[in-house]
Amino acid sequence: MTHDTLVAAARGVFEANGAEPVDPAYILPSDIPLELSGEAVRARLCVFSDHRGNEMVMRPDLTLPVAGQEADRRAAGGDGAKAYTYAARAFRLPASAGDPMEFTQVGFEWFGKDSDADADAEAFALVREAVAACDVTPTATEMGDLSIFPAFVDALGLARITTDLLKRAFRQEGGVSELLDAAPQQPAPDLQPVLEAGGAKAAEDAFLNVL
Repeated sequence: MTHDTLVAAARGVFEANGAEPVDPAYILPSDIPLELSGEAVRARLCVFSDHRGNEMVMRPDLTLPVAGQEADRRAAGGDGAKAYTYAARAFRLPASAGDPMEFTQVGFEWFGKDSDADADAEAFALVREAVAACDVTPTATEMGDLSIFPAFVDALGLARITTDLLKRAFRQEGGVSELLDAAPQQPAPDLQPVLEAGGAKAAEDAFLNVL
């Protein structure tokens, strides 16, 4: 199959199952991906300034602008579950030699669905059907629940600043390993309880001690 045929076959499966085809905004404010994934992701973003000096990025994936489109729909009074599908270009600076700067991302997004095993199984079956329609034999299939790692980190009882750093790093490929390798020393203590409970003088002393 040609590239266009593969794309059409995959997206056709999602459309046949009720997903609305979309090609959302190419340009996003940079704070959207940076707030979600941290400054470490900046090295992969195609960043530029608009005519007002605002920092903008070319969409690094389709999930972010599709989620924004869904947020706009709900803000306008829309409700109920909604599915979208796309076969559109995304843009990332190469991580290694030979990586394309722009590529076609095919997929679908569900909003408002129940978060349970049945919904996960339905989504997995739909992806497998799309792959089969492309006549591609996958060598491996990886699945995961993004809520497992944050729950694990919360259960460790670490300082809040450390849990926040770990959760943010988890959203980036290799981010947790890089964070741990870069910070072999004991993380700084969480000052929030001291600042809230010790009074102005104790808060000032604690803050200066950390500095």
